[in-house]
Amino acid sequence: MQTRELNDGSSIPVFAFGTATAHGRTECSEAILLALQKRFRHIDTAYSYENEESVGLALTKWGGQRKDVFICSKWGYFKPDHDYDPELELQGSLRRIGVDYLDLCELYPPQGMTNVEAWKKMENFHRRGLVKSIGLSSFNADHIEEIAKIWAIKPSVNQVEYHPYSFHEPRMVRMAETCKKYDIAISPFTSLAPLTRFPGGPVDEVVERISDSRGVTAAQVLLAWARQVSEGGPVVT
Repeated sequence: MQTRELNDGSSIPVFAFGTATAHGRTECSEAILLALQKRFRHIDTAYSYENEESVGLALTKWGGQRKDVFICSKWGYFKPDHDYDPELELQGSLRRIGVDYLDLCELYPPQGMTNVEAWKKMENFHRRGLVKSIGLSSFNADHIEEIAKIWAIKPSVNQVEYHPYSFHEPRMVRMAETCKKYDIAISPFTSLAPLTRFPGGPVDEVVERISDSRGVTAAQVLLAWARQVSEGGPVVT
């Protein structure tokens, strides 16, 4: 499994097995176990996916060593009637997954507190060793510039929906430029959207031509594209 070095010096496997779209709010331990058996070493989950327990169960069934798997989870989204406490939510994620630290914790644009307040919480988690790297998910350029004014630790990644039908939008161009400015890795998700969400579009012909000429699948073409346009950032499949 290839890795990329982040701005904090840590290494992240470049392909992650995502547990959101197909597996969100389901018991999906067998799918995660299969991914581990197929040599995925980066598992991406979140409090809001409601399947962190499945990650923990899969790790137990797999039987490998904790240090050999890169685990990412996230917080920031919550139900309006939920008594929200970031500390309790992180501790809950660790308990549900069955680990004593996360390799990467990402922050969604938070509800119930400001971006600045939330980022200070993230830095606190990092200093205490509860998370090895801290990053963002779905932050735009203005969000990043806001926390740049106060951060003591820069975000290592910004995980965003990034595919051939979204990356050229003005807001995405600004986000990408801002990430490059601060050496924040872009981590694409939903990169297979031309196959799964928007079939029949103009990208299909190009992908088919490349896949035929290289003897690879359309999905492999789009994942390679995502790595290239994000300058090698980790891709959530």
